[in-house]
Amino acid sequence: MLPASAPFSVPGDQTDLKESFAKLHKDLVSTISALVKPMENSRSDIGGGDPEEPVTPTMKHYVNIKTGINEEGGPGFCAKKWTDEVKPKVETALKTIPVVRSRVNSDHTRLYFPDEDQMKEAEKVLTPLAQDCSMSFFSEEAKKLEPKVTINDLDPDLLKKETILAAILDKNVDIRKLYHEDKKLKVVFVSERDRYAVIQMAPEIRRLLSTNGDKINLGLRQ
Repeated sequence: MLPASAPFSVPGDQTDLKESFAKLHKDLVSTISALVKPMENSRSDIGGGDPEEPVTPTMKHYVNIKTGINEEGGPGFCAKKWTDEVKPKVETALKTIPVVRSRVNSDHTRLYFPDEDQMKEAEKVLTPLAQDCSMSFFSEEAKKLEPKVTINDLDPDLLKKETILAAILDKNVDIRKLYHEDKKLKVVFVSERDRYAVIQMAPEIRRLLSTNGDKINLGLRQ
């Protein structure tokens, strides 16, 4: 009978293996933590931005251009004059000045600039065109938008705006209390095909949902 063999080892190998396993364990923990964190922050039933994220006031800078006369005899808007005469001159004048977006309605054309400095530069080059139109420049705080959340996987009998709102108020006492204190809660969009709804709400209601784990009682589910 042969004697049992002693465990095979090479001097220094055990230390190297321990260090390798320690490094591997550390890398696995880091990888798993990175995967788990976003999963914890996502939900399939309610989605929306962080209710505690601070809202930074933003400014909007724009010019209103009027190219006609209104019924009272004051500055108005003439679409043909804007297209044929004023617009080409404005485009030339603003050749090197960025415009974020433009909007045309029955009263005026409005051009938005990225910041106040760009608007002031635009004012310099547009002022000579005042003989062809009336211009007014504005800088004002942009309207803050209320938070929105998405409710997914709606029951087939809860696919109307009025029905969803009523169902939320029926089964969520704290939300109903805030709603009756004139805190905004509005169903702004419903997809009957994909069975989801987008709800706009006051920040107070969004914070309430957050403290409840982003859960809302609706129909026969949460």
